[in-house]
Amino acid sequence: MNYETILKNFQRGLWTSQMVHIAVNKGVITEEQYESIIENRPISVGTLTEVIDELNEILDGAEAAMIEGVESIA
Repeated sequence: MNYETILKNFQRGLWTSQMVHIAVNKGVITEEQYESIIENRPISVGTLTEVIDELNEILDGAEAAMIEGVESIA
């Protein structure tokens, strides 16, 4: 087991962050390597959908504010 294998397993969703941290505790990877792996966390479809929904709400609010601003000028 090495850094590259652990990284691939994490990216594929086969390992959790807790499992990666166990590798740190066992001395297989360093704390820096752990941070590097975790920072490269893949985004799940559920999380991506939530982010898109939040951005759409922000854009809808901005659009409504712009329309109100234009109508108040006219």
